[in-house]
Amino acid sequence: MDTQYPVGPLSIPDSISHERFEQYLQLMRDFPKELHDLVCPLTEQDLHRQYREGSFTVRQLAFHIADAHDQGFNRFRFGLTLDAPTIQPFPQELWAGLQDYNLPVEIAVNHFTAVNERWLHILKHLAIPEMEREFIHPDEGRQAIWKLVSKHEWHVRHHIAHIRLALKQS
Repeated sequence: MDTQYPVGPLSIPDSISHERFEQYLQLMRDFPKELHDLVCPLTEQDLHRQYREGSFTVRQLAFHIADAHDQGFNRFRFGLTLDAPTIQPFPQELWAGLQDYNLPVEIAVNHFTAVNERWLHILKHLAIPEMEREFIHPDEGRQAIWKLVSKHEWHVRHHIAHIRLALKQS
């Protein structure tokens, strides 16, 4: 198994179909419980495990998932409300070293859950044509906001798989 991309590399389709959109929504509905059930019962020792040498710890992964989802949600909202805004990347490696990543992991799970609930609420009230609105990523260029949903659905699966790998390590 590829420890860097345990669910495979990011692959975004060329277009969004109603069926794919519904699939994304269902996965997003399931993620908070999956993350909670995976990390909240863990011991401090388990939270310090890594899926490979030099990787984020399980605790850092939980906070990173929450931070990235929050960033994605805000990018999505900018794309819905502004005309092709340029978004700000975030320095994930630096954020992982901040003191808030030492808080109880439940805080990351609660943050993720709240952001996810807000994102899902907006998504279920949008039509696919509205999802074609665009934003500009300074490194990745202009893209439709529905691609954020695709990226973040993959991103959560990707890091949940990393957590599972870390927990299998002895």
